Amino acid sequence: MITEKEVQRYRSEISDHKLFGCLNGDEQGACFEQITFKRFLKGNVIFDVNDKRDFIYVVLDGLVKIERGDRAGIFQNYMYATPNQIFPIGGMLQSEYYTVSSRAATRLTVAKVPVKLIERLIKTHYEVSAYLFEQFENILNNSEILRLRTVCSNTTTRITQALQYLSENLADKHGENSLRIPYVITHEDIATISGTRRETVGRVIQNLIGEGYIVRDSGMFIFESKFNKMNKIVLN
Repeated sequence: MITEKEVQRYRSEISDHKLFGCLNGDEQGACFEQITFKRFLKGNVIFDVNDKRDFIYVVLDGLVKIERGDRAGIFQNYMYATPNQIFPIGGMLQSEYYTVSSRAATRLTVAKVPVKLIERLIKTHYEVSAYLFEQFENILNNSEILRLRTVCSNTTTRITQALQYLSENLADKHGENSLRIPYVITHEDIATISGTRRETVGRVIQNLIGEGYIVRDSGMFIFESKFNKMNKIVLN
């Protein structure tokens, strides 16, 4: 149960978000009356493919796993949303239903923003339109980077490239020269991203640990400086 005090704190947090930062006080107040806040436990489904698209979500704390599949139900894509990010972006103004599914990868708190409110803001505030376009472009770029990094035939390279991708998108600075993902990422997660088997991921990670490239701390990845200098595929 989210208390009224927490609601006020969350409203204060999102008041500077790019979705709402361009609004004046009265406009923000009217918007915030329509926004609700919700918590999810790890593993809880937030929405599924073909659910009615009623809300866009802002991550307040925690990590969201976003999955996309084709019509045959074959898994195709696997992305994350971190604090301050919004999801889902694709199909926002075109589809009546969600085209992806999402679940809480950790304990999670989100703001639920009605799609109709977003549509009104897009029409009346250029800054909101520009922000959403920028976010959509970022998602496309990240999807392309991930695709290019994981299409090679060598499984070790695919796993290493998937880890590079995760370190760039989820990790924070840790100590002098290391990076740390502040969430538990499982071997199964990495296997899905890299298109390999969980057992293969386990062997590659053990080798990287043995060679001093990475450390596991309570299930969390720490990437040492020499891992961050490894060869990686970069889009020009």
